[in-house]
Amino acid sequence: MLLVRAPRDAVAAGLATIPTHRTEDFLRAYTAYYRSLLPLREHYVIAPFETVIMDVGRVIDAVNRRFGTTFSEIDADRHLALNQKFLAQEKFDALQARETTETPDRAPQFDRYSHLLKRAEAEHAQFLALAADDGTARPANNA
Repeated sequence: MLLVRAPRDAVAAGLATIPTHRTEDFLRAYTAYYRSLLPLREHYVIAPFETVIMDVGRVIDAVNRRFGTTFSEIDADRHLALNQKFLAQEKFDALQARETTETPDRAPQFDRYSHLLKRAEAEHAQFLALAADDGTARPANNA
């Protein structure tokens, strides 16, 4: 399973947890990472972040179809509890990083690196299209 998160969200999370890196670093890494995985396409199912958070069963079904496995869906209540814990931890990490970093402004500098953001967004769009082929993309009105 390959988790795919929107570049803006991935960069913001990265800046919150790794204060020594910059927006530019994360955008370049994002693009390089996903491009490097494209040749291995047959070996994974794409799982958009939003689908994992909202409908992990869709991802489990896709993995089972692709690889002939029989993984069971996670209990809905357990899934909700894990999602809440993950999102709370991510928020806590971001707040803690802001308190401990010496750089006063850790906000992503997307305007400054718009050319890199466009490349990362193009990679993201390509993987979301492939996620639709896998059956893991959420319909636009539910995303």
